[in-house]
Amino acid sequence: MKHKEGMIFQEMRAGTTIQKVPLVHLIFWTALNRPRSKKWLLRMKQIKEFLPVYYCKKCRQLEDGAHRIRALRERGEKSCDVAIHNKCIHKNSGYLGILEAAFMKFKNRGMKFKPLDFAWIRACRDKWRIISKHVNFKGKTVLDVGCQSGYSPLEAVRRGARKVIGIENRQSIIDVGRFAISQLNLQARITLKLEDWALAPCEKHDIVICMGLLHYFPINEYERLFNKLLDSTRETLIIEMRLFLGDRIDIIEHGTQTIPSEGWLDAHANTHGFSIKTRAVRKLGKRELWILVRK
Repeated sequence: MKHKEGMIFQEMRAGTTIQKVPLVHLIFWTALNRPRSKKWLLRMKQIKEFLPVYYCKKCRQLEDGAHRIRALRERGEKSCDVAIHNKCIHKNSGYLGILEAAFMKFKNRGMKFKPLDFAWIRACRDKWRIISKHVNFKGKTVLDVGCQSGYSPLEAVRRGARKVIGIENRQSIIDVGRFAISQLNLQARITLKLEDWALAPCEKHDIVICMGLLHYFPINEYERLFNKLLDSTRETLIIEMRLFLGDRIDIIEHGTQTIPSEGWLDAHANTHGFSIKTRAVRKLGKRELWILVRK
């Protein structure tokens, strides 16, 4: 590989070392968050010289080099020069890349998964940008109901949560999440449980998260399960759900989904001593994000 002269990587970070790393260890971190556009592919083909990829060992994130790594792989290279440092200098944890690697690992064992896509990643980031403005996680205990592969538990830990418990009822998704969390050495702070939360005992936590799950509650159990979320919360409840607008206090079935009215949600929150701190929606008619705080 040919490198440019006068590299500044060593000047930027004291103690940075350059190592040759197999591309297979890096490829999952390269372009996961980028759409595969024609312009992107053209740029990759135009690369002639290769600087080392810059890698944060602490949070396992590639800071730069997505196009270069893809270009090297296309040209048959087996390894890449990586400038490694131990000080975290950016907010992105790289968890999505580890998650993608985990999905591929278990997919090779015959399990079927829906691949991560750019729209899902962007939606997750948008939600957590709002949550970060209104919720303080430092030193708090967190429960994530329907945690899937552990994205929200990791985001809570990144923001200072002391202990996070994630509950999911699908074994394959839990396996992927546990593998990814083990790669970050966060087993002491994040626990993913294979459990049916509807049947589990009600345990109190400072912050409770339930995103993308409420509309799957059966209509005859909806009120009980929603009240259980409220009863499990000491301070803040973060929910994302589908609902219909208006003052009508009702719950309806729409196909296979259960959808409450905003009036019903507001009334039940007030009954249990909660008020709405903020609510946000990315598109009308889509899911809404509500943050409820105990009065």
